Amino acid sequence: MQMEMLDTKTKLSALWLFILLNIIFRDLHQFARKGFIEMLLTGTYNGVEVTEELMLLGGFLAEVPIAMVLFSLLLTRRIGRPVTFVAAFITTATLLSSAPSDMDDAFHLIIELAAMVAILWTAWTWPDLAVAGRSLGEARSMSQQRVAVLSVLALVAGLAAALLPARAATAAAEIVSYALVQPDASLKVSGKLIYLYGLYIPPSGKNCQRGFNPPLCGNRAAVALDSKIQGFVACRPVLRNHDRSIDAFCRTRLAGEDLGGYLISQGWALALPSAPFQYHALERIARRRGLGVWGFQADSVVFPNRRR
Repeated sequence: MQMEMLDTKTKLSALWLFILLNIIFRDLHQFARKGFIEMLLTGTYNGVEVTEELMLLGGFLAEVPIAMVLFSLLLTRRIGRPVTFVAAFITTATLLSSAPSDMDDAFHLIIELAAMVAILWTAWTWPDLAVAGRSLGEARSMSQQRVAVLSVLALVAGLAAALLPARAATAAAEIVSYALVQPDASLKVSGKLIYLYGLYIPPSGKNCQRGFNPPLCGNRAAVALDSKIQGFVACRPVLRNHDRSIDAFCRTRLAGEDLGGYLISQGWALALPSAPFQYHALERIARRRGLGVWGFQADSVVFPNRRR
C-alpha cells in the first residue's frame, strides 16, 4: 500500500491537510444556502451575536489544524505525539460544537471524524526508531490489525455523526404554527413571544378593521400584520432575549412572504441598523412613496436602546 510507504510525519501532515480542506469546503458551501448571507449581515450566526472576541476565538480554533500541517513535519516524535493528541482533541471539539444543518454537512463531518481517527491512530502507533525493528512478518500483521481497527472506528464515528442531523434539526428548526398577533405587532407562536427581527414599529394610534369578526384592533402595524397572516407562519430564530422572547425572521406559511419586509414596504415599520440590507432598501422606497407612517404624523418615532 502506498500509504504504508510514507513516513509517519508525512502521513500526519497529509491527514491534517485533508481535514482542513473538508472544513474549508464545508464552510464555503453554506453561502449557497437560502438566507445564509442575510443572516450573516445581521451580525449573528445561528442566534449567536458575532463579537470581536468570538472572531478571535474562531481564528484560534481554525489555526490549530493549519499549524498541524506544518508541525507534523517539523516536530520530533517525543514532542509531536502529545501535540497531535491535544490538537486532535481541540479540533474534534470544534467540529462537534456545531451540529450539521443539512445532509452534506453531515457527510463532511463523517469524513472529518474518520480522518481524525486516522490521525490519532497514526500518532499512537508512531514508531520509535531507537527501538529495534520488528520482523517483516510482525510489521505486516500490525498493518492488517491497524486497518481493521481503523475501519471499525471509522464506522463507529460515521454512525455517531449520522445521528447528529436529528439533533441539529431540533436545535435549528423553524417555529411553525398558528400565529396570534399581539397589539404591539409581536407574535405569539406555539406559546412563544416573537418579535420580527430588525424592525422598529413606531406607535401609530389604535386602529380597528371591522371587516373581521371580532374586529381586529391594535396599532396599524398589528392590524396590517393580522390581515396578512390569516393562519400559520414559519419563524427562524435569530436572537433569544433575556425575557425569553425571540427575535426572528418570519414568513407566511403558504406564500412564503417575509413579514418584516412586508411591514416595512407598507410603511408600518422602520428598519433598525442591524436589519438586513433589503429592509433598508424597502424603507427608502416606502418613504419616497409616502406610505404608512411616512404619509402622516405618527405619535412618536423614537428608536429604542435595545437592538433587534
